[in-house]
Amino acid sequence: MEIVNDYMINKSTIAIEPHVHPQYQTKIIDMEGVYYSSERPAEILGRSCVKYGATFDGRRDAATKLTNFIQKTPVLISEVYGIIALPTHSPDHSQCA
Repeated sequence: MEIVNDYMINKSTIAIEPHVHPQYQTKIIDMEGVYYSSERPAEILGRSCVKYGATFDGRRDAATKLTNFIQKTPVLISEVYGIIALPTHSPDHSQCA
């Protein structure tokens, strides 16, 4: 089990999903391997959005207005790298991935 802190979503990220474990809250599937983090998926998404130039809420609001998606709104993480988050649940749901 490889542990990472401060994981940043990038072109090799395949999925970020909640993980039920006393210490690790997120399972990260990457082309390089599988990692675990003590951060929640929302924290990783938020920090990655800011790295690429905007807040998660700002990107989500823009996507909602541009696409008229109200539920499970796809969120553009990085327009430069074409990274998009496709949620499986509401962001408020504990199993959102």
